[in-house]
Amino acid sequence: MLTPNAPDDPAFLPLTVAAFYEPHVLIFAGVALWMLVRAGFTFADRVAAVMLVAAIVFQFVGAPAATSLWILLPAMFLASGVIVKLFNPDTGLIFAPAPDWARGVIALSLIGALCVFTLAFQSAGRSMVSAPDGALASVRLEGDAIILLFVSTMFILIGFFLFASLWGARMTWQGMGLGVLLFFGATSLGAGWSVAVDRADQPAQIWRDTATRRDTALLRQTMIDLTEREARGFTGLPVSVIADNDGVIAWVLRDFPNTSFINAPSEAAGQAVVLLPANNLEPELGTAYVGQDFAIERRWQPITLMTIDLPGWWSRGLARVPSLADGTDDYVLWLRQDIYDGVLDTVGVAG
Repeated sequence: MLTPNAPDDPAFLPLTVAAFYEPHVLIFAGVALWMLVRAGFTFADRVAAVMLVAAIVFQFVGAPAATSLWILLPAMFLASGVIVKLFNPDTGLIFAPAPDWARGVIALSLIGALCVFTLAFQSAGRSMVSAPDGALASVRLEGDAIILLFVSTMFILIGFFLFASLWGARMTWQGMGLGVLLFFGATSLGAGWSVAVDRADQPAQIWRDTATRRDTALLRQTMIDLTEREARGFTGLPVSVIADNDGVIAWVLRDFPNTSFINAPSEAAGQAVVLLPANNLEPELGTAYVGQDFAIERRWQPITLMTIDLPGWWSRGLARVPSLADGTDDYVLWLRQDIYDGVLDTVGVAG
């Protein structure tokens, strides 16, 4: 938890990450703290509040993005107290209490309005990221998005007063709180899946600016296919590579014990399989070779993010200039011509 931040990490990075990806949790935790100050803390509430404050204070010492979990866990515990109160029966009306099913009607109505608002907001964010010069005046918003943003916002505001006049403010707040909880809980799960799976190779995240590309899996599969063809399925295929022995390339080649880490392409002259950085486009290997390039990592410069890009970045992970095509993170797999043509049955498998 006290691991220092990287030199280019912004201050309060874990808190920023928590607020960026799970804002509803912090909002519910803030409401819980306000209610506890008025009603009194239990022992468990005190422990959670101390953990939350300590997690925030420790950021002055230095904490990486992963420690945002230490903020979210106690915040979730505190928020659970508010969630329980959302289901308390209504006793505030003078004539008759509001029916329990009213809470569900309000929640479903809010969820529908938030779905419409979110779709319109994402459309607007995409248009902002697409603005050529990053100026607000050059944004071309779709007419449907503007209308839906206005209509959904007015529906939420007017709906609150309508439901409050019908079933009371207490039941209305409970229903809206339940709607917010269900909506953001579902969208948070979907966003987490998107970041971890669908956009796992996209580096434009608040907690990272470098991501391993899916080509690494293709490179490994290519090596396995080559082994099955030339080395009869054994991983003794000799490979010469220029790379760090503890990096991504070394991990891709972890099952190839005959891997030789070299310092210059000339050391691999005449070898059957050579893996070199893409900046060596025409290496001197002594004979004819056939190469295939693989993009290993993508890098993103947060400095390219403009204020106008924030809605699209937060809602859909869109970012201006998401990667740098500098070639420094690309590799080329070189096969000697006779190996590529399949002339030989083996390429010198050890043993």
